[in-house]
Amino acid sequence: MKRDREVLDLLRDEPELLAIADAVAETEAPRRFRPPRVLIVVVTLGVALIAIVVASQWDRGNGDAAVETGAPILVRGIVLGPDCSPETARVGVFVSQPEPGEQRHVLGPEIASVRSGADGRFTLRADPATSPLRERVRAQGPRLTMIVEALSTDGTAYKGVSRLLARGRWWEGQPSHPAEPSPVRIQLNPKDGMAARC
Repeated sequence: MKRDREVLDLLRDEPELLAIADAVAETEAPRRFRPPRVLIVVVTLGVALIAIVVASQWDRGNGDAAVETGAPILVRGIVLGPDCSPETARVGVFVSQPEPGEQRHVLGPEIASVRSGADGRFTLRADPATSPLRERVRAQGPRLTMIVEALSTDGTAYKGVSRLLARGRWWEGQPSHPAEPSPVRIQLNPKDGMAARC
């Protein structure tokens, strides 16, 4: 209760009523601090901005994003949509392994994955000293057959690549003449028809 001068003047001669007014004033809850709405809006926007920055670093999608940023480049390239335009897609690379008793290969474990950028470009990196690559190299030798998979809402595509492990890096070609891996081009096949020829 606010102490009003007029109320105090009226109650000056009535000590009992003045005591009651003081007791009521003391039992009222103190006024809580409420931050101005502008402060709440600024803090909310700041948290949202931080979340966006963290999310963009997690999945940059600019072609340089990779699971192991310091690892050697395994596969790089571009994803094209069914209409030959660059496509944003999830790109993963799997070790291909021979099916026992068969002439064909099947997908093994996924080694790395990224999201291609708006320009369709991607870079997949993988450390040959980590599992499952280390075990595959021991079992199959320094040359591994891999399958690159691209998935988007517009379609799916698979491309086989062969990589040679030498001097801790991934190469193409023969052990006597290793070469930097060439970029691959993956065109998505639409779910309901044929892709254009690019």
